[in-house]
Amino acid sequence: VENLQVLKAEQGLHQFQGLHSGEREIVFYAETSSDWLHFEPIIRELISDRRLEICYITSDINDPILEKTLPGIKSFFIGYGDSRTEFFKFLDVRVLAMTMPDLEQFYIKRSQTQTHYVYIFQSLISTHMGFIKGAFDNYDSILCAGPYHVSEIREAEQLYGLSPKKLVECGYGHLDNIIQNYSGETNKKHNEKESLRVVIAPTYGPQSLSEIFNSELCVELIEILLDAGLHVTMRPHWMTSHTNPEAISVLKSRFSENMKFVMEHDILSISSLKNSDVLISDVSGITLEYAFGFLKPVIYIDLPPRVRNVDFDSISMPAIELELREETGVILSPDKIKEAPRVIKEILKEDIGFKERCKSNRNQWIFNIGRSGKIAADHIEALVAEEDPVSNEIATKALHGLHQFRKLPVEKRKIVFYADAASDWLFFEAIIRELIFHKKQKICYVTSDPKDPVLERKNPAIEKFFVGCGNSQTDFFDSLEADVLVMTKP
Repeated sequence: VENLQVLKAEQGLHQFQGLHSGEREIVFYAETSSDWLHFEPIIRELISDRRLEICYITSDINDPILEKTLPGIKSFFIGYGDSRTEFFKFLDVRVLAMTMPDLEQFYIKRSQTQTHYVYIFQSLISTHMGFIKGAFDNYDSILCAGPYHVSEIREAEQLYGLSPKKLVECGYGHLDNIIQNYSGETNKKHNEKESLRVVIAPTYGPQSLSEIFNSELCVELIEILLDAGLHVTMRPHWMTSHTNPEAISVLKSRFSENMKFVMEHDILSISSLKNSDVLISDVSGITLEYAFGFLKPVIYIDLPPRVRNVDFDSISMPAIELELREETGVILSPDKIKEAPRVIKEILKEDIGFKERCKSNRNQWIFNIGRSGKIAADHIEALVAEEDPVSNEIATKALHGLHQFRKLPVEKRKIVFYADAASDWLFFEAIIRELIFHKKQKICYVTSDPKDPVLERKNPAIEKFFVGCGNSQTDFFDSLEADVLVMTKP
């Protein structure tokens, strides 16, 4: 299975690299299938309303987008290994958008091209506590969810002497999706004859609710809720499933037989959140999505926050995920978790006042409610439309290459090989070697790839020309005079 995935990743990479530059101007990279939740409002705007085409690159073999035929989207699987490393190393597109922080911090590096890197937040938490220091430093643009993101990033730029980035007052697509699709259902009153429904959705790491004290605190909390007659859905963070599967096993072994307990691993599904009455968490990013989207309360178990930046207090602003806890729910000490059922029932009594408070905070802290997809698409479209000096230089070289090809006497361009991409040489090489070494023929090699290494080779039997992917390429085909044209393009 692993070897098959490696082969599929190599195939996906080669298919992507085989596209000419005009077919891969806008690229979205998904580390996991859940990234689609954050991409979808932007991509929908780009492909539906603006008729633009995008490439969707994923490392998740189970990403459902790979199996869908969506007009305007070309999807490719590249895995997590060597194919992904090569993808990033040689990437040459106009815009790359992704939700993965820490660019240049570890093994994912920027390419040496003019690609514009756009960061899309996949959480509403602040930038300076829950992320590693420098997590966003190597992006060109950042689509900020709220004014606190702008303030935090600008202060970090001044503090550390960083070049200013393009900060877009964007909003948060996943929140918009929740509000658009489920806002009417959040106003439904709970049927008192039914059990209250609780979702437990912690963050990850040794201090998280699902892992701390070898998961004993989480076990105790679930027992208390079930004994009180509540229905419990456990949504472990996907990182916990990868880094500490023992914690998940403990919970499954203790509660799998209980009909009122559900272990949910489908992070693309939000049905359990929609159908719940309250969320219990620690300091996970899901808390603000839940409170602002569904207008439902959060019980915060007061555990030490997950601090990934030891210098986070160098930024003068408090982390939003801590600052808004009392505005979006109740903070409950671990020593008092036996009171959880009572606290849940009490906070649910304050239904109307709580909803209004959440709406007010949502409008204060989040940009462009309901419009983030359009704002992001505007920015990406503008980046593609910007005049690119590198592109102008390439167009000039292509025109020169076309003129040089046309200057050749017809008898010197009887056999022409056309390469849409440099990788076409793999299929041409054996044929060309046979022609020039054994048949003593001279051939013309015409390529649309400005980085085709054949252009730099010295061989008197091969005349080489670059015609690009634009008007010069069109003119080349329209006016071609040759005995034979060989190419891989169907």
